[in-house]
Amino acid sequence: MNLLLNRASAWLDVGSYLPYEGKVIFKNKTARKAYVRVPAWVDKQAVKCRVNQRDFPRHWLNNYLIVEELTPQGVVTVEFPVVDSSEKQIEPSYGQEYPCRFKGNTLIDISPRAERLALTYDVSDDGSRFPVNKGYPLYQADFYKQLKARMKKVTRCISPVII
Repeated sequence: MNLLLNRASAWLDVGSYLPYEGKVIFKNKTARKAYVRVPAWVDKQAVKCRVNQRDFPRHWLNNYLIVEELTPQGVVTVEFPVVDSSEKQIEPSYGQEYPCRFKGNTLIDISPRAERLALTYDVSDDGSRFPVNKGYPLYQADFYKQLKARMKKVTRCISPVII
C-alpha cells in the first residue's frame, strides 16, 4: 500500500480514516503479506498494528510497515497520531505570505482569503470566454478539523480483469 486511500481490490480492501484519524483498516482477501507505507510525518514509535484484534509486532523497511502471514478474511488495523502543523508559504510572483494549517498531509486552512473571486470569466480550450458565477473558497475544510471520520456507506466493485 503506497497511498492510504479507500480502495477495493481482489487482494484486500482499504478503509482509510485520514485525515480525520490516523487509522487505516485492511480487510484481507487473498494477500499473504502487506507493505504499508506510513507517511513520513508519523512517529514510527507511536504506530500500533493489530491483526484480527491482536497486537502485531512492528517490522519496518524504511517507511514501510511489513505485515506478514496474513490469512484470508483477516483484518489489519494500523493506527498512529495525526500531526497538526502550521507553515508559511510565500507566493513567489507577488511575495504574498500565506499561513497554512495542515492535518497530516492535508491542507485544512489558509489565510488570507480573497473577499471575492479573482476571476470573473474564464477561457475554454477553444478560446471562447464564459463567466464564472460561482467559486469554491480555497481550502475551507473545517470538517477536517473533527476528530472522528465522517462515515458513508458505498458499494464497491472490482474489475474482473487485471490490466
